[in-house]
Amino acid sequence: MFLIKLIKKTSLFFVLINCSTINPNWAKSIINKETTYEDFEHPNRGCPENSLCSPEMGEHRKKWLKLLGEIKKQDPTEKKKIQLLEKFRQQHGLPVAHFSYEKYAKDYDQISWSSNCKEHLETKTPSISYGLSFISELKKNQTPVVHSLQKIMFASLDEVKLDKVFVYLSDKKLTFYIPHAESPILLKDNKLFFIRSDEDVFYGLSISSDGKWEITNSSDKNQSRYFASTEETNCPENNAGELPFFKSRFCRKIYNEETREMVVIELPWSC
Repeated sequence: MFLIKLIKKTSLFFVLINCSTINPNWAKSIINKETTYEDFEHPNRGCPENSLCSPEMGEHRKKWLKLLGEIKKQDPTEKKKIQLLEKFRQQHGLPVAHFSYEKYAKDYDQISWSSNCKEHLETKTPSISYGLSFISELKKNQTPVVHSLQKIMFASLDEVKLDKVFVYLSDKKLTFYIPHAESPILLKDNKLFFIRSDEDVFYGLSISSDGKWEITNSSDKNQSRYFASTEETNCPENNAGELPFFKSRFCRKIYNEETREMVVIELPWSC
């Protein structure tokens, strides 16, 4: 972490030196504003480095980063942290990774990058991008609720391609749509529970099979037991991947707190 901060500060120093030779007044004004590396990370402040990101989404992401900064500074109780994050989720959504066709990125104001999957780059279908959208939940018809700076949009699962996962219980199979490349730590009351982190702020997230999302506790003393219980296993069904987004599928076991036994969860694999 120290090395990363040092590299960023060093990079910022040389950027300022180079720019000052071109426009000394500009460099001076930037320095007077207590410049951070973020000023040079992207033309639109608040946008991630090397991303395609509009000024509006930069402002939207800044709200999220500001909240995380306040939580780190204030160090609130777990209950208060949950309240702050849950309020933000309801009003502005949470940052969620997913795949998408590039043609939808602008329509839904996504933050996007080129996918690093070879199959996505070679596909004959429209180009596929790796996206980040602020999503608050899924409606009953599994429609992602996508938030931007000034509006709320309802996308299809082709426009915002979340990971489709199956959980096999003794009497039924549950279907969930979850953030890309995230693994739940347990199943409880037909909800998948995740531990997420951003800017060193940890929080829990539950996702139900009917698409309801909720911020949860991230300081459960038994979490280590859940993590240690996960193991790979054979899949009960031979389900094909969802081409062109996902190449194949794999299974592992996850703890079902309600029945106190392990159950199989099936997840997609992109590349």
